Amino acid sequence: MKHEPHECLAKGHPTLEDNRDFADIDRLLMGMASQRAEREDNMIVEDLRGRVFGPLEFSRRDLMAINIQRGRDHGTPDYNTARAAFGLERIQSIEDYIRLTNTSTPKDILETMVEIHKDKEEPEDRAWSNIDVWTGGILETSDRPGPLFRAVIKDQFMRIRGADRFWFENTKWEQQRFNKDQIERIKSLKVFDMVVSVTRMTQDDIQPNPFRVPDDRDNKL
Repeated sequence: MKHEPHECLAKGHPTLEDNRDFADIDRLLMGMASQRAEREDNMIVEDLRGRVFGPLEFSRRDLMAINIQRGRDHGTPDYNTARAAFGLERIQSIEDYIRLTNTSTPKDILETMVEIHKDKEEPEDRAWSNIDVWTGGILETSDRPGPLFRAVIKDQFMRIRGADRFWFENTKWEQQRFNKDQIERIKSLKVFDMVVSVTRMTQDDIQPNPFRVPDDRDNKL
């Protein structure tokens, strides 16, 4: 579809004169808002398991093994200790794991993980305190990150937000940037409002919730 360049762009620009079908930010946003994301899972492709680039003396590495080793190098706790630190219930059995995480991981894989992480004389519940936090966390995945990784991500973002003096809700700094009414006004805005206000799009060009694909119910385009 042909369209004129934005009025703020200089007339006679050779790129725009030769090709008016250039991909602008509006089209990019409309495309991103209408395309479905791939289903989230915890499947690791072969390229990541053995073909990740590395140093010259060992040019191909296993990224998953690196993740586990990196956690040990930094002193991260075991899986159960990490869950407890974020206020989550400790896992004592495979049945607990399935019930508390709603994981989509097949049961036979969980059985193998437990078998690997326990000594023959140890009870099953001991194995869950031997599992690395990355291993236990990644296997919690269903259609989104599991409870542990969601808690980790939430905690990190809250810390970043709380330490950001430019965050509009942050009133602890000496020079407060917005008053109460302005803060409430900002909180009432949606991503839809901001996209429409700073682009050439109208309310008919993008659905009310750009993070969800358009439908015939409450997110009509």
